[in-house]
Amino acid sequence: MKRIAYVCFFLVFTSLSLLYAAGYYTMIVGGYTEASMSKVNSDIISTNTGAEINNTQLGGGMYFGIDGMLISQEGLGLHLRAEYVGISTGEYEDNNTYAYSNPSLPALTSIIYQDYQVSPYMTPLMLGISYTLHGDKSARFTLTAGVYGGIADAFLDFRQHATFTDALGDQYWSNYDALFQGWGFCGEATVDLNYWFTQHFSFGLDVGYRYANISQMTSVDDVYDNNGSFIFGGGSKLENASYNTVPVDFSGLMIGINLTYHFRGWAVEEY
Repeated sequence: MKRIAYVCFFLVFTSLSLLYAAGYYTMIVGGYTEASMSKVNSDIISTNTGAEINNTQLGGGMYFGIDGMLISQEGLGLHLRAEYVGISTGEYEDNNTYAYSNPSLPALTSIIYQDYQVSPYMTPLMLGISYTLHGDKSARFTLTAGVYGGIADAFLDFRQHATFTDALGDQYWSNYDALFQGWGFCGEATVDLNYWFTQHFSFGLDVGYRYANISQMTSVDDVYDNNGSFIFGGGSKLENASYNTVPVDFSGLMIGINLTYHFRGWAVEEY
């Protein structure tokens, strides 16, 4: 038991010493992000004719990330960055009337109201390189430019509620929730302006652009509504009314703030 404790202590001490010598940073960053969701918005409307009233279309959202950095005294840096990007839920309503046929419902049934909720989100994991401009040891400001690239695990939660009526005026309801998933490349270019208020801590502005266009998503599981009716199977593609694949594009500008901790402390000399 003592031997295990000594080994653990040695590994922890060695790791901390290496991080100290290498100039290790940790940055927490978050803020607002745009997303190029016009294709999703238009395809939802075209697939569900009339879903144009009281719309809250997909657009922007929030991002949050943790960035581990090794940066040399010369300003060159290597990064490992994990993020969560969540797009604000899109809501669409349709109160037009359509003929509808379903064996589990009476004859001459019509849809009189539908609403949809669409919630895309993704979790990229990226490697990056950066260069930091700074003055001498007394400099309080640093300017860092970086580029990142990696893979994103993306999801789209699609929820539908429909109200039906038959020839006698009786109403029925159908609700289902489908989760779609897709993988794709995610790249980011960022610029950070930081103010170091101690030798170890800084606060800054994070500005950049993200490219992440998920070309195809498929349903995670078989989907049934609340009546037990089969809607579509697991592995089904996210498609529009013309059976064309709908891409989900998270690309867009982003602006946020960051809090950075330098393990050793070199950006400022003393206060």
